[in-house]
Amino acid sequence: MTEPSAAPALRRRELAHALRQLREDTGLRATEVTSQLGFSPSKLSRIETGNRPIGLDDLQRLCRLYQVDEAEYQRLAELAIASRQESRWRKLGEMDPVTVEFADLEDAATSIKDYKTSVITGLLQTPAYTSALMRGFQPHLPEYEIRDRVRARALRQEIVLARTDRQLEFVLDEAAIRRVVGGAQVMREQLLHLIELSRESMVSIRVVPFSAGVHPGMDSLFTILSFAEEVRDIVYVDSLAGIVTRSETAEIQRYRAAFSRIDSLALTASDTRLLLTRAAHEMN
Repeated sequence: MTEPSAAPALRRRELAHALRQLREDTGLRATEVTSQLGFSPSKLSRIETGNRPIGLDDLQRLCRLYQVDEAEYQRLAELAIASRQESRWRKLGEMDPVTVEFADLEDAATSIKDYKTSVITGLLQTPAYTSALMRGFQPHLPEYEIRDRVRARALRQEIVLARTDRQLEFVLDEAAIRRVVGGAQVMREQLLHLIELSRESMVSIRVVPFSAGVHPGMDSLFTILSFAEEVRDIVYVDSLAGIVTRSETAEIQRYRAAFSRIDSLALTASDTRLLLTRAAHEMN
């Protein structure tokens, strides 16, 4: 059986970028490709945005049309095969497809910029905090499913935080560290955990204080993922309706500007640790 891949979602997006670039290099419009190959416009669009995997038959037809040499075809075919492998996260049955893709890309990212308003970022949560949060969000969720989700999140933390070659920037609104989740003891342990993590060289954790006033992130939760491969940055926006993906250039620039503004209002790392320490003492 094929070994589950660490990041098939990234390979799919890497292939999508390459195919779109090949089409543009040949001077073909999307309508010309769909006409010649009998693809529907939506099929080609999903292939070129990485929203669907591509079979080798369709890949061969595109490569013939784009006059791709054998070596480049083999490289693209390897990406196509890798993109169709089972994600390691899909084996954890409690994760929905959008979360599986997010975990894939989070795993592969070389830079993660994350902002949260009223909850602690998932990668920074203690198991007790995660468990209490899930009970509050979905009170009818069975205990076994909560345990499975807590385990999956802990595994994601272990994998992402173990790498020392990626940049992790987390900005939290002060509301996130003041809102008591799971009781005072759970919250105190969570705040102390943030202090400990903030001392890691590749992890930046900073808080935007209430005194900063109005800022662009007050009504939003989002994560910006960047990659070493030739893949466009991806923004994930979290809401009550679920995770929404943004990969359009204008949208990425908008969220990057928002993060930069929020980051400029955040306390320094040392002042953030002082605030976290005071908040933890108040939980006593």
